[in-house]
Parts: sequence; C-alpha cells; structure tokens
Amino acid sequence: MTDTFSAHGIDTQGKTTGQINSLCPKCSHLHRHNSLCLSVNLDEGLWQCHRASCGWSGALSKNGRMPKRPSQAKAYAKPEVADHGPLPPSILQWFSRRSISAEVVARNRVAFHQALIEFPFYQEGQLINVKYRDPQDKHRQFMVKDAERILYGYDDINDVALIWVEGEPDKLAVEMAGFLSCVSVPDGAPALNSTNYEQKFSFLDRAQERLAQVKRHILAVDNDGPGQKLEQELARPSHPSMLRDLVRDLMGPPTDHVTQLMQLATADSEGFLQCG
Repeated sequence: MTDTFSAHGIDTQGKTTGQINSLCPKCSHLHRHNSLCLSVNLDEGLWQCHRASCGWSGALSKNGRMPKRPSQAKAYAKPEVADHGPLPPSILQWFSRRSISAEVVARNRVAFHQALIEFPFYQEGQLINVKYRDPQDKHRQFMVKDAERILYGYDDINDVALIWVEGEPDKLAVEMAGFLSCVSVPDGAPALNSTNYEQKFSFLDRAQERLAQVKRHILAVDNDGPGQKLEQELARPSHPSMLRDLVRDLMGPPTDHVTQLMQLATADSEGFLQCG
C-alpha cells in the first residue's frame, strides 16, 4: 500500500513536486491564527513543523522502506519574562523625544535593564524573542541568541489593514498616531551591500497565513536603498499575499505622513498604490 501525505493529514495544496509550507495537523488547530508552519518536501517525502512547541516531523515510506528521517525541528531558545520595574525617567524622556507616551511604552511592555532598552516580541501571547537596544548608540542592537525571529507587534495585526515599518520605535510612533495594527521586521531593512539576506525573512513564511487575512498592506519605510530592498523582499513571488494593496510611503518616519497613512489604511480602493 502506497503511503501518502493525506494519510498523515497533510494538505499538499494540489501540488506534487517541490517544497511547500502547509498547516500542521498536529498543532495548527490549537492556535488562534493558523500559520503555515509545516515545511513539506514533496520530492523526498519529508515534512517538519517549525513551531517550537510542536516540532513534528516524518517521512513517507517507499517500497516498504523508510527514507532518512529529517532532523528534529530546531529547538529555539526561549527568553524569560522578567520584571525590571518602572522605566527610569531618562528612558521615558528618550521615548518622549520621539513623541511616544509612557502609556504606549507600558502597553508594549518595553523594559530597561543593564543599560539597554528591551523590546519584547510576543506571538499569540507568548514571549518569543527580545531585542536589546543601546539608547546611546542606535547601531548597538541585538536579539536573544538562538531565539526565533518574528514580527514585532504580531499580536496587534488586524484583518483590515497592516502598516509595515523598519524599527520598534516606529511601530510605537504609529500607535501614537492612532493605528494599532502595525509591525516591524525583526532585523530592519537589509543594508545596501548585503547579499544572500533572504533567509533573514524566513519569519514571513511562518506568518504567511495570518498575513494573507489582511486586506491591505501599507509599507511605511524610508525611501532609500535599504527600504527599497525591504520592499522587494516583501513583494517577492513566494509571498503572494504581500502583493495585495502594497503601498510605498514617502521618505521619512511614519509620523511625518500620519494623514496619508490613515487615509490609506481606511481606503476602499484596491490595487498596488504609489504614495507621494
């Protein structure tokens, strides 16, 4: 008897060759927003779930023999939720200079510890990663080693419209402007001289189904070389959901274009829009 993907509950989406992402029959139904977390190699008959809490993997039997089983899903590091107490006045002033209120900072659970600002990355209520930023040196930024990279603001996504920005402070600034559904890519825009940076965007594959539910995507990043690279990556064919109602903004921080962003986020027109 021939072993099939369907016998294991795997939807191959009508495809017979290549590599696809699909729902995991073991864990996707347990989460509010199902993501295509199961990688399936149709040619080799292998599959593996990338959700850290699951990690299901397997292989189809061929001629009574099992092919080499894939390695277990990568075990991501899990940062601990820590309470470092109230933010010092100097850090609240750091945000205030960017027109970000203490209330918005608190809602996003921003912390300060060992001279570094901590931006927590949550997905479905779980702490997945933390970005550390030196308030005195914008180039000194890093995330938890071996932790999974996800969108900053993932749990704020709604189905009507989603604004994309390059950094965590920009996401908070958009919230100050009155729009909660905003995310920042974890590593910002790729540098002009960067090569082979596509792997940095693997977080899009795991969020693909959630992003596909969004009716309008608004890209509010700097209109420079790195910003253009970011746009190209978000709009590449392997992420077809991003092509729907993708909007380019003018150069500068999102708060410089609040009126335009709010109009675009609530517009009824469809298609690829050019702002400015």
